[in-house]
Amino acid sequence: MIATTETRMNATSAGLLRQAEDSLRAGDKRRASGKAWEAVAHCLRTVADERGWNRAATGTHDEVGDLIEAASRLADESDDPDEIRDLYMVAGSMYVDSQEGWHTAFTVEIGIRGAKKLTAILQEIA
Repeated sequence: MIATTETRMNATSAGLLRQAEDSLRAGDKRRASGKAWEAVAHCLRTVADERGWNRAATGTHDEVGDLIEAASRLADESDDPDEIRDLYMVAGSMYVDSQEGWHTAFTVEIGIRGAKKLTAILQEIA
């Protein structure tokens, strides 16, 4: 059976979110934040690519800006744009935390929950 884009996206984001939870349980908050961000970024890349939206090469600073733009465009199309924007802001804080390590375990846990909600919304959009 050939896996659909949605199936691959679901499996990849679910795996990354499990890694985020495992990392947090192990006390590695920065890794947990990074994996939560990766799950959201993966879903946004998939949706952006499906829609033919241009973006920078994966993993670049410019790409983060492109992903913010994609999230904003998706929010504008949504019935609940504030939810997508709010969840994306949480996910963005996980990106920053993966670099800086400022969040507490509790706020990383909140970030992982937000990433789960946003990836579920993005999977429905895809």
